[in-house]
Amino acid sequence: MRGSRCQQIALMNRLARHLLSFCVTASIAVFSTVASAQEIPAKRLNDVTFNLALSECTAGDKQSCYNAMIFSPYSPPISHSDKEIAALLVRATNLCSGGNMLACGDAGKLTQIIQSYRVTADAYDFFSKACDGGDGYSCYRMGDFGFALQQTEDATPFLPYYESLKAPCDAGDHPACTNRATLNAYLADVYPEPAIWHAPLLAACKGELARACAMLSYIHSRDGQEDYFSNLGTPPGMSKSQRTRDRHAYNYAIDACKLGNPTGCWNASIALVNGEGARTNWEQEQAYLVQACRLGYPDACGEINHETYWRKSDRLSDLEAACREGDFSACLYLLERKTPAKQLLTKDYTERSLEICEMGSSVACGTGAHLIRVVLKDYPRALRYAEAGCTRNDSNACTVAGALYWVNIDGGKQYEKASTYYQKSCDLGNAQGCNAIGFFHFKGYHLKQSNTRAAHFFNIACDKNLAIACFDLASALIDTNADASRKAALKACQLAPEKYCDN
Repeated sequence: MRGSRCQQIALMNRLARHLLSFCVTASIAVFSTVASAQEIPAKRLNDVTFNLALSECTAGDKQSCYNAMIFSPYSPPISHSDKEIAALLVRATNLCSGGNMLACGDAGKLTQIIQSYRVTADAYDFFSKACDGGDGYSCYRMGDFGFALQQTEDATPFLPYYESLKAPCDAGDHPACTNRATLNAYLADVYPEPAIWHAPLLAACKGELARACAMLSYIHSRDGQEDYFSNLGTPPGMSKSQRTRDRHAYNYAIDACKLGNPTGCWNASIALVNGEGARTNWEQEQAYLVQACRLGYPDACGEINHETYWRKSDRLSDLEAACREGDFSACLYLLERKTPAKQLLTKDYTERSLEICEMGSSVACGTGAHLIRVVLKDYPRALRYAEAGCTRNDSNACTVAGALYWVNIDGGKQYEKASTYYQKSCDLGNAQGCNAIGFFHFKGYHLKQSNTRAAHFFNIACDKNLAIACFDLASALIDTNADASRKAALKACQLAPEKYCDN
């Protein structure tokens, strides 16, 4: 299990490492909800809090709409006017000039919206300033820009910006040199000479500019070599030994990560998975993923949700140490281990689960949503967390969302919405979701009434040892396959004798 991530990540192409796709299921048409009164957020959203913000935006919260719009990489999730966006850009630009680095990142996104998501020097400059100033999400967006620049056929629009960087670079300005060198590396038509772009990056990294170190880590990596050297040639002084270049790539990634650049942390985790430049080390790889996630790299949070190094049975001291470092998967196991069974259905346990959810754990969102539903009985709030977790592919969260639409929200019986969530839950391997879809077929709730289809889904859930599914399977087969019906009834009895055994 812990070794399987190596094959998965090794298959990820470069684009998948830097792009984040969102499944926004709700149709959001809110106001003029973006208004100049919105505040620059104190911290960036993550995958989970982005989906929570969408729910709050749908309910009319202006700040949530703004936060979600800034986080969504390629298209704003809300309707807005050009005039509103222009006013927001002026405000963000002014704040950026005053030293607010998150505002610089906001200005980059707003510039992209105004310029129809073209790759432009203005947006590039805003994101680079924000990244260098500590906005990790803007560092993540710089990766998107790099790949987009490589697809740019006409580099002419960047030439004035490129030339404007020369004087500050000559004066020793590392960010200017790094921007100039990066354009050299990405846009061969600008100045395709390795000596021009490689040496400034080395100097900037030695000067502790994290973004330069992150760039060097990627250039020295195997994917990076394919990108750059095919057009530009190997830079002077770079080793011809693949093993040496792997080690340099890993070391530059560590340097970038230590300096606070999440792309460096991400690159270090990839190197450890693939055994490139360092021996495979799953615990250290997880630690780098946690750092990348905390610093604003969404893909890293997704990887931790997909498969964590930790197990619930690991030593408490190890889980506690990892949790202190911000590893939400360790925090969740720690909470489960340290909470007595009699306290699981309490408000305190519910709220602590939600705190871990908002750290980025989709599993905790499903747990929290269930507890809000059964403990607090706040169904709209439960739905927000359930939909957020389901969007990030937690099957339990999808099941809770289905149950809320079936039973609780607006009087229940919203079978179409319920079946959508139950089907996704089932597709993700959740027995309760499969059983619910079977029941909807059995009763004809939104889905076509069919005992055959019902039996199919009941059987999937029964094979996962869900007792009620075996009982339901027996009911669905009783008129068409008496022998299979008896076997299903017997299994239900074995799994839950107090409920399904005839006295």
